[in-house]
Amino acid sequence: MTEKNVWEWICMKNNKLFTILLMVALLVFTTACTKDEPEETVSEPDQNETQQIVEENYADEEFLNDFVKALVARWGYKPDFEYEEGSSDHFNYFTELVQIERDILNKYRNEKFQDAGLAELCNSYLDGLDQQDEALSYLMNNYDAFSGLWRTARDQRAICIKAIYDEVSGFIVPAEHEYGLYHMLTAAYISQNSDQVYSLLNSAIKNGDYKLEGSVLSFSILNTTGFEFRDYPIYADLYDNGTYVYYGIFELNSWKPNEVCDFVFTLDPSIGFDTIEITVN
Repeated sequence: MTEKNVWEWICMKNNKLFTILLMVALLVFTTACTKDEPEETVSEPDQNETQQIVEENYADEEFLNDFVKALVARWGYKPDFEYEEGSSDHFNYFTELVQIERDILNKYRNEKFQDAGLAELCNSYLDGLDQQDEALSYLMNNYDAFSGLWRTARDQRAICIKAIYDEVSGFIVPAEHEYGLYHMLTAAYISQNSDQVYSLLNSAIKNGDYKLEGSVLSFSILNTTGFEFRDYPIYADLYDNGTYVYYGIFELNSWKPNEVCDFVFTLDPSIGFDTIEITVN
């Protein structure tokens, strides 16, 4: 190796050494600067801020309480006057019946329910009240239309009452209003099982198993359903040559499953008829 080559080799080595020393110096400097900076601390989040539970205000319980309250208020309202069917007094009385419940239950039209089924029953019941209000517009000018619409809406309300009564424990009304409750429960069952009930009630008439002595029509029927009929009027409609001429009423107090009920109707002996039909409306 010549002297020139030696110097070139030394310079090359010195350049590599210089580069290495420079890198080390930079590393030491960077580390020192980092140590001089205060260490950033991360505090734990406030548990109350991170674990806030948003509680929904559901109307279920309040509605059930007000539902019973509305029924009792309606059943407890008694006008201080007598009325004739289709009269203005009749209109005013039935309007008040509907409004009593609306005043208590209208606020639940847009409320949130935890139980979706209960929400549907609430809306259906309020719709039944709306339908009864609509029916009243016919009361004084088309009584047949009023009667049909009113009864249909009554059945819709009754079905809601029965559904809630069957599902909710502790559904209790004061003793003086039990008639109203059982009347509506029976109306709901009849509405939902109309063909079966109609066939059962007319079975004795159809088979000729009845007695007609003077003005008294009587027959006995075994309750083959699983339902107890309570506090509901049963009608014996009389027809002559296809024309409706008269009806008798039997107030059914209680008719339990597998129990025989003796139905007795008092008729007008002066009315001639050739057909008997037992109905619930």
